[in-house]
Amino acid sequence: VVLVASGAGGALEATDRAETVIDVAPRATIGIAQKAALARPVLDDDRTPADKVYRTTLTLDVRNLGNEPLADLQVEESLVDAFPPGTRIDVLSVSASAALGRVAPSYDGGGNTRLLDGSGLLGVGEGGRIVIEIEIDLPDDSALERFDLTAVATATGPDGASVSDVSDDGAEPDADGDGQADGSGEDTPT
Repeated sequence: VVLVASGAGGALEATDRAETVIDVAPRATIGIAQKAALARPVLDDDRTPADKVYRTTLTLDVRNLGNEPLADLQVEESLVDAFPPGTRIDVLSVSASAALGRVAPSYDGGGNTRLLDGSGLLGVGEGGRIVIEIEIDLPDDSALERFDLTAVATATGPDGASVSDVSDDGAEPDADGDGQADGSGEDTPT
C-alpha cells in the first residue's frame, strides 16, 4: 500500500489519497488429475476370471489454475504404455465436458493418444472432466498388478505460449492449493 501525503509536515489531509498497488503478472497455468475406478472382471458365458479381462473407468479433471484464459486444450493419454506388451485395450466410450471441446473420434489409447479435438476454451478458474471407459484383456502370462497411468494436459495462453501439466492421482489438479499444478507430489501416476 502506498500512501501519498501532501499536507504540511507530511500529515494526511482530507484531500489526500491512498493507493493500493497490486502487481498481477499474467500467468497461464493448467492442471490435470486422474483417477481410476477399481477394475472389474468381465464375466459372461465366454469369460472367467482366468481370462484376465477387466473393465474400468478413468476420470480426468482439467482446470485453468492461472489468471488468463486458455485455448487449444488437449489431453493425451497413452494406454498402451501403461500395460504389459500384448495387452488388448478397447476404448468403450469417451465423453468430455463442453468447455474442453469435442472428443477426438479417433482416440484409441495407442496409435492416437489425443482425447480432444483442440477446440476447447477454459476461462480463469474454469474446468472440465473427461471420462473414459476401457476394457483391458491382459496376456495370459501377465501378473495382476498395479499399472501406472499418466495423462498430459496442454493449452495455449493469450500470448501464444504453451502450458502443460502431468496428471496427479486423484480428483484435484492442485492438491496443495497453491495455484500451481506442478508442486511436490502433484505428478503421481494413477
